Order: sequence, then structure tokens, then C-alpha cells
Amino acid sequence: MDQNFINACNKLKLLNEQSKGKPIELENGEIYIFRKLRNYSDNEILSLEKNNNYSWPTEFKYFLKEVGIGEFYMDEYNLGIEFIPLDKIVDNQSEIFENPSDNPFPKLIIVSLLSGRGDFGGFNLDIQKSNNFGIFSGEEPPEEWINPEHTLVDFSEWLIELVISDGENDMPPY
Repeated sequence: MDQNFINACNKLKLLNEQSKGKPIELENGEIYIFRKLRNYSDNEILSLEKNNNYSWPTEFKYFLKEVGIGEFYMDEYNLGIEFIPLDKIVDNQSEIFENPSDNPFPKLIIVSLLSGRGDFGGFNLDIQKSNNFGIFSGEEPPEEWINPEHTLVDFSEWLIELVISDGENDMPPY
């Protein structure tokens, strides 16, 4: 696993510990709140994968175990990046794709909300390579997010850029 990705995860863990749901000032002078909801065990991840017939990328599994889900880089208006609890992903997906026949689950799985813009982060698991994570515009019809022309990156690349930029650069490509 890439050391820069591990470092980014460690920095997020540290920010979670420092903030504990309270505002903290980052090196760039921005003030953000970090709220960790929970981490996942190998068994929990495996069970969810098995029950829903998909497999998370290795880096995302590491993120779930080491950093956990929660709210990251939340500003004074409570806008930032929210990772969805794994047991809520199927329900959340049903809310996004109002017409069940348009829901590409489990090919496309939304795992986060970028509430500042109303965008979503997720994996196109129909693509069998590491570059399968994308940010999907809330202004586009969700049915178009599965388009093979959509810009996708490696989850670790996205997270590294997010952390290096202190939460400012959350939109690929880099």
C-alpha cells in the first residue's frame, strides 16, 4: 500500500482525535470540524460485501478500518465531506435513484456526500481496476454517473490530494 495514502489516513485520524466534533484550525488557517462515527472490522466489511455481492477496493477497506466513517472538513455551515455508514448505503442509494430500475447498485456505490456542492463520491465497481472512484455531480441525472467516460481516479489518490490540500481539493482530475 502506498505510504502517502497511509500518511493521509494517519493525518485524518489525528485530525479526528484533535477535533472530536469541535472546530480546529488547520495549517492553512481554515477552521473545520471532524466527527468520527465509527470504524469497521474485517469481519463487518466481509459480511457486507458478501451480503451485497460486491468487493470494496483494498484502500477503501483500509480507510474503513483505520480512519473510519464520519464527517470530515466540515465548515461553520456544517458543509463538508460525509462518509455514509455502510449499513445505510443501500437505503441512501435508493433515495438518490428514485426509480429502482435506474439504480445501478452494486455496480455504482455511493459512499460519501460532498455537501458543499451537493455532489457524491462513490465507486464504479463495474470497472475492474484501481481507478474506479469518482465525484458525481448532484446537477447531473444520477443515471449518467455510470457512464464509462466519467472521470475516475484511485480512491487513495483522491484521499491523498484531499488531505494534502487541507480539504480544499476534492474534485478530480489531479
